[in-house]
Amino acid sequence: MERVVALVRVLVVASVALLVLLGEESFRPYPAAIWTVLAIAAVYGVYVSVRLPVFLDPVGRWVLTGIDAGLSLAAVGLTGAGRSPALAIVLLAVITMAMRFDLVPAILVAVIDGLVLAILVLAVPRPDLPQAERIQAAVWWPVYLVFGAVLTGLLARLERGEHVSLIMAESRAADEGQHRRRLEEIEREREGLLRVIAHEFRTPVTSLQVLARHLERNGEQPSPAQDQALDLIQRHAEHLGNMVDALREVAGSRTLDGLDRVSLTDVYLPELLESAAAAAENGAGDRVRVAVAGDIEIARVDPAKLRRIVTNLVENALRHSESGAPVDVEARRLGAELEVCVHDRGPGLSPEEATLAFRRYASFGERRGSTGLGLWIVDQLSSGLGGRVEAGPRDGGGLTVRVVLPLSGSPSRA
Repeated sequence: MERVVALVRVLVVASVALLVLLGEESFRPYPAAIWTVLAIAAVYGVYVSVRLPVFLDPVGRWVLTGIDAGLSLAAVGLTGAGRSPALAIVLLAVITMAMRFDLVPAILVAVIDGLVLAILVLAVPRPDLPQAERIQAAVWWPVYLVFGAVLTGLLARLERGEHVSLIMAESRAADEGQHRRRLEEIEREREGLLRVIAHEFRTPVTSLQVLARHLERNGEQPSPAQDQALDLIQRHAEHLGNMVDALREVAGSRTLDGLDRVSLTDVYLPELLESAAAAAENGAGDRVRVAVAGDIEIARVDPAKLRRIVTNLVENALRHSESGAPVDVEARRLGAELEVCVHDRGPGLSPEEATLAFRRYASFGERRGSTGLGLWIVDQLSSGLGGRVEAGPRDGGGLTVRVVLPLSGSPSRA
């Protein structure tokens, strides 16, 4: 701003010198004094333009204000006072002063300049100027100076406020960017940990599956208890393998949406749901009850993903239900869609918690899971299959999680 003012200062001196050369009547009475003031103003204007940084501190600004006021008032006194063309220069000096300082100091300086100007207008002899006109000029020009200082000071305050707001907004944006980068770093660390877990679990899970197949093909006839144990080992090995695959998917992608590894096949739905429920139940009783409507016993679905969905939901339901309380798994056809509901008899979720339950790392209640990924994986798998999932209160207490998946050409079985 001061650089522009310095340029305007030089141009004003040049314009006044041009008026003197053209023989303007107001500049004729005291030519020597006027040229002296112009010379001083020219040297001052050039010096300020060259050494501007010296005048940017508070003391330098007051020096500029004093010299501008003194030179402009001297020009007014030498050129006819009440009818002087230099009155506009005084107004310009007040405006530039008001841009430098706060509103109150600017008004005080304008009042002082106005009083000095009024004295000059009344004291400088002008026989050709009626007394009434001199009094009028002595009153109105100081008022104009104060009005100019007030208006310019308000505009300068507004501009400074917007500048401060811009700086604060940029600071907040920088803080938000830093916070976002930190969150992304934490997310990368979590995903790296999941990759390590998936890698370390893959070998023992594979070994467990091989061992189960080896024991099953052994020539000895297993007892019913051994046969049940082998079946349980196989189911858990398969479930662990699916969970490791899920961890890999979580580590490799921010979401599971858009995965194209979908394998649709016709499955016998009661057997798939009972197998998934038994794997989640871990052989510790007979708490899970599976019910499948007759018109949907055979459905065309992705068995691995549906099994993982049901297993996660049943595990979650068993964890939050009271000891010995049953968990119900129900499946039925809804037009061209398959609906699977899992009902537990736990404490349930509040409406606010239900909206957050399917977020990654979300975990509620005293019996929360270890990672908070189970329901999130259910949501992502359901979305990847073109379906949806929602949670709500169960009639009689507890929670119902409802999964709806599209069916494609599923045959019916009476």
